Amino acid sequence: MGGKPFSPLLFRTLSTRRPWPLGGGNLCLPNGGGARIRGRDGRSLRCLRSLSAFLLKVPGCPRVYPLRVLKEHSVMNKPLWFFICFVFLSFLAGSAHAASDLLKREYKGFTLWLDCEVHHGATAFYYEIGRDRGRVRQKNRAFKFDRKVNLSCQPQSWRSYRTTTVNPGDGTWERGFLVPPRHMDQHADRLKETYYLTNTLPQSTTLKKAEGAWHQTEIISECYREHTQLKIWGGVIWGRNKENDYFIATHGIETPDYWWKLIYRSDNKHYVAWIFPNNRSAKAANIDRFIVNFDALKVRVPFIPLLAILESSEAGEVFLKPSDKSWPVEKLGQELRCEGKTTSRD
Repeated sequence: MGGKPFSPLLFRTLSTRRPWPLGGGNLCLPNGGGARIRGRDGRSLRCLRSLSAFLLKVPGCPRVYPLRVLKEHSVMNKPLWFFICFVFLSFLAGSAHAASDLLKREYKGFTLWLDCEVHHGATAFYYEIGRDRGRVRQKNRAFKFDRKVNLSCQPQSWRSYRTTTVNPGDGTWERGFLVPPRHMDQHADRLKETYYLTNTLPQSTTLKKAEGAWHQTEIISECYREHTQLKIWGGVIWGRNKENDYFIATHGIETPDYWWKLIYRSDNKHYVAWIFPNNRSAKAANIDRFIVNFDALKVRVPFIPLLAILESSEAGEVFLKPSDKSWPVEKLGQELRCEGKTTSRD
């Protein structure tokens, strides 16, 4: 390829900048220029900076280069140019299908399904808990990136969501846990993994704190785990509300419009499920307003993992025993009481 060699500016290294929305990151070409990385299929690839990003000025592209720069570096060489255009058009044709793919990330005590292509965060989770044997301290834990998954699969900043980009009229926002640390405190390594950013998303402060409905679901689980093994599904519905997407510039992530959860009791095959709006209206005092049955949950939630567990013959009776009210829990100082048993809140 005649002319001057490629400028280093035309290449990007992995994880130093936010991946672009289309396809979740670099345009990787076998034997291309740039930094060598390990592809998802295990092959070693060299990644060429995505020319489509500046050609179409896709939002999120960290820098736009004028055409004269490309000409100076002979990127306009016709054979290479046609090849890149062909790859890019083929890439766009398959992007709709790729966007639906989720990365399953299995931790020691729970599993997350991560959307690395479109929303750049967790979509769903699943875990099981029994009687509380945990005694690991939770104080002074730091949030960290999960280094075993791409940056495009998690919030891209460990900083809090108390940013100047938020509309004060919508209240404040917190790092909301999908899987709460209190349910993984039986082992230090399990507890540590709940503080990975993959397990957090923007959540309304009201929904998360003691007066919130999401917090109340954690209290219910904490108490009823003393009676039986619990199987817990949950996640978010990203929705189409753009007015609450305050953290795209600061954290590289949208704000989910809803959080959902289903808790299933193994002893009597009862379940309770909710879909909560991610705003100040979802409080513990009115938690029953947000109860849904399983059929309604399947309609509203785009992806529910491991449905076979609920739909198996062993658990088939679950569909006959939905709860129209949240399971009652009495709060006694630092203790919880339900169905005659008392346990600690922690």
